[in-house]
Amino acid sequence: MKCIIGGCARNIEKQLRISLPDIIKIGKQFDEYSIIIYENDSTDRTVDTIKTFQKYYPQINLISQKLVIGTRTEILSHGRNILIQYVINNYSEYDFYIQMDLDYIRPTTFNMKNILEGWRLEWNAITAISQGPYYDWPALLLNNEKHLGVNGPWPQLCCIHGNNKDADHSLCEPWACNARKELRDGRNTRGPTTVKQVISAFNGIGVYKISRLIEAKMCFHLGSKNGKQLCEHVMFNKCLGNIYIHPELVTQTLSNGINWSQYLNFNEDGSLVN
Repeated sequence: MKCIIGGCARNIEKQLRISLPDIIKIGKQFDEYSIIIYENDSTDRTVDTIKTFQKYYPQINLISQKLVIGTRTEILSHGRNILIQYVINNYSEYDFYIQMDLDYIRPTTFNMKNILEGWRLEWNAITAISQGPYYDWPALLLNNEKHLGVNGPWPQLCCIHGNNKDADHSLCEPWACNARKELRDGRNTRGPTTVKQVISAFNGIGVYKISRLIEAKMCFHLGSKNGKQLCEHVMFNKCLGNIYIHPELVTQTLSNGINWSQYLNFNEDGSLVN
């Protein structure tokens, strides 16, 4: 089984010290693997950090651009589209494209190959739940109701009924319907506990069948429409079709509780200094 792992990077020098070794460990599970990173306009040592890893891991490829203009979601959609096209052009014989946010880690995905060996024919992509509360609401679309952009509200979650006591919750997903209340009450809403088909999702990691990416080469990420920002994943996933959330894929944020001082140096093999 062959895979290529990709992601976007901008001003995440410290996070890369953790996420790149994590990604390399995932890649080593496969018969062949490659890594592709899109970077633009970093003002820290993001590029230098990637190039340091490249010295020890030639599987890492870097596409770097300057003066990329746009909103956050427009720039992300631009980068993700470049990555998808790179995969189609150079890795058409590979099995899977694993797209990851590079400022996150995956605490349970060292069984990634085992998960993908159980790939079902109807899946075009699988996406992650969270170790803590599910966070990627802008990318999540449970049904075909109108998606209103990165700032919500997101009626497809069935949790934006507000104080409307007459609202019909019969078609709601229980884990999503009460998500905001559960978060307020301190309970985790990690995501569904079984494989769940959705219109769109991401939550830090998405695994895509490359043969489907080639078939759907006209699908693209879109970061804005009619002057409004969109989560870049939604239009791409709606075009691709057959998107699922997989409860064995788990994303954990790097932003909390990290002592960055221990990640300032590399060992000779490019791994982290403990």
